[in-house]
Order: sequence, then C-alpha cells, then structure tokens
Amino acid sequence: YLFSSCCFSSCPSTGTYPNNLLLACSSCALGCSVCFASGTNSCASCQTVAGVHYYLSQSTCATSCPSGYFTDNTNSPNLCVSCSTPCSTCTGTSSGCTTCVSGYYMSSGSCVSSCPLGYFASISTDPTIKGTCQQCTAGCATCVAAGLNSCTSCGTAATTPYFLALNTSICSMTCPTGQYANVANNLCEICSPSCRTCSLQ
Repeated sequence: YLFSSCCFSSCPSTGTYPNNLLLACSSCALGCSVCFASGTNSCASCQTVAGVHYYLSQSTCATSCPSGYFTDNTNSPNLCVSCSTPCSTCTGTSSGCTTCVSGYYMSSGSCVSSCPLGYFASISTDPTIKGTCQQCTAGCATCVAAGLNSCTSCGTAATTPYFLALNTSICSMTCPTGQYANVANNLCEICSPSCRTCSLQ
C-alpha cells in the first residue's frame, strides 16, 4: 500500500486504513484514530483534534454523544458510555440520571418506579416537569396531581389542618354540611342521621 511515497505491506494503525481499490493508505475521517474504511461511520476508536474531543458511538466519532450515553473523559476518554437503566439520559456517571425511561420518574436525582409519599408522578406536557415527581399541594398528604382537588389523603399546611370530604378527592379546612372534621385522620366523616351539622358523630 502506498503511504508517504513508499509502499508497505500494511498501513499505519493510527489515522489510516488500507484502501484496496487505490492500493494506498487512505486517511480516516476527522476524529477517527483507528478506522476500517472511509466515512464517519467506520471508526474503531476516536481522538482529540485541535483540542476538540471526539467520542465513539456505534462506529461513529462525533463531538457529542447520542441520547442514552454520556462522556467520561477521565475513565473512558473519547468513548460514549451507556447510561444505566432506568436512566434515559445521564451525566457524569452512568447512574447520574437527568431523565428516566417510560414508567420511571425523576426524584432527587434518581429514577424511581413510584414517587415518595407526598409527591405525585407528573404527566405534564411541560418538558421541565414531565416524568418527574412533583410535591403535592400544601394540605394534601398524598395526591395524584397538583391542586387541593386531586388529593387521596389530607394533612396539615403550616399549622392548619385539612380534611378530605367524603367520597371526593378534595381537601379543605372545613367539611361539607352533614359531615364533621375528624382531626385524628384528617377525614370528613358523616354526622349522625338526626344531625344536620355536628362536631362529632
């Protein structure tokens, strides 16, 4: 193979590949340090060119990694490293999730299959909160969405107790007519049939 005006039985392993059509050592694509053919998708390893890092992913060297991969210049230089499941995207480490795969939600830097107590899994179309665990509205102890009308149980906001109205998902500071506020469980419970209003059953 022709290389630098001389003929060799093989090509230099870095930066070139044997071009059988031309019987010459042809240059790898920009960013490729080792390649097996021409083109950007024929790379075996990548390199840094003029201070610009190139990273290998699926035989391609690029200046950034695709979704689901991250760059680790310390432990795996010039290589795209796969994020750990259930991370959809990550940074810094394979488990440093920034977004989660379907069915998981971001909570305090981790992907969880269910949100902790006092939080709900957001299905909002807003990309800043979609797929994350969001805190329930003050007054709700547990909930399925934001707002005092999406509660599954009630709690105390500051020092004010809230109560879940019977057969509803609404937390409020007072109970409807015919129900009383049970401070032991933050539930509105039905008054005795003979009472229109009551403070206890």
